[in-house]
Formats: sequence, C-alpha cells, structure tokens
Amino acid sequence: MSVRFQSLLGLGIGLNFPVSPIYVSVIYIASVSLILWVGLGIYLAITGGLKPRRLLRGLSVILLVVAPTQVAGIFLKGLRLPRADRFE
Repeated sequence: MSVRFQSLLGLGIGLNFPVSPIYVSVIYIASVSLILWVGLGIYLAITGGLKPRRLLRGLSVILLVVAPTQVAGIFLKGLRLPRADRFE
C-alpha cells in the first residue's frame, strides 16, 4: 500500500467502532472500483469500443459484483490484531 492510501485509511482507524469499519470498507471498495473502472476505460479505448453506454454498463457491473464481494471478504476474513502478550 502507498503512504497516501495508508494515511487515508489511518484517518478512519481512530473513529468509534461502528463508524471505523464502515469508513475503511468504503475507502477500500472505492479505491478498488476506481482501479477497475480505469482499467475498463483503458480496455474499451484500446479496443475501439469506448462509448458512454458501455462504460456505464461496466461501472454498474463493477458496483454490483465487486462491491458486495469485497465487503464480504473484509468482514468474513476479519481484522487480524497483534497478540496481547507481545506488548508486555
């Protein structure tokens, strides 16, 4: 992860419990969706099919498929915390 992305995620870590995981999830999903959308735009531009309708269709597929799977992955995998005995 880049330093800028880590600092952006770090802003949400200090928040209270319900807000912190939601903040981190939204930032993570937005960054993954943005990367995929840019990749889709580059692909459509290279293949000659760059039209707003195709781009928006790809965006809707990204949001409908990627976002739920990323949220499920974040919450099912869990947050790994360091062991308490290491801090003694």
